[in-house]
Amino acid sequence: METKVVSRAFAGSLPIDSVQALASKNLKNILSRYIRPEIEFELINHGIADDVIEKMKIDTQEFFKFPLEEKMAYAQLPNEIEGYGQTLVRSTDQKLDWNDMLCLFPLPVPLRNIRFWPTNPPSFRKTFDKYLTELHKVTIYLIKRIAKNLGIDPKMLQAFLRMEHKL
Repeated sequence: METKVVSRAFAGSLPIDSVQALASKNLKNILSRYIRPEIEFELINHGIADDVIEKMKIDTQEFFKFPLEEKMAYAQLPNEIEGYGQTLVRSTDQKLDWNDMLCLFPLPVPLRNIRFWPTNPPSFRKTFDKYLTELHKVTIYLIKRIAKNLGIDPKMLQAFLRMEHKL
């Protein structure tokens, strides 16, 4: 399997795996490497166009540059995680290691809460939807490969993971 390690100032080192390399191997031998909650890795050769990824990065960065008042239009509701806000703020007395976030739950599509999807930059929603469509294709591809290598019907695994919906 093709694996590289890259240093990230914010996250230490992440293994990077090629989707094609993962797909060509018998996943029974390598699944335990990934099925652990503390594991993070980056995929390469996934088929998502660089311009789609770059546009998503740009639109997201632009959103976070807006004044607080504008971002607060998408603020998290009390005791909820979806929307714009900060992670793990439990009380007003808590000392904060500030970390702004925009948490969106895009799937399943009928349950999307568009109220939290920024309209500024104007391209954000369209960009996010395009990125999600491409990411969904990669996810379904990997789920099918995992199912095949485990001898499970891919449709059953997709249904179990509630991924049978289409974008």
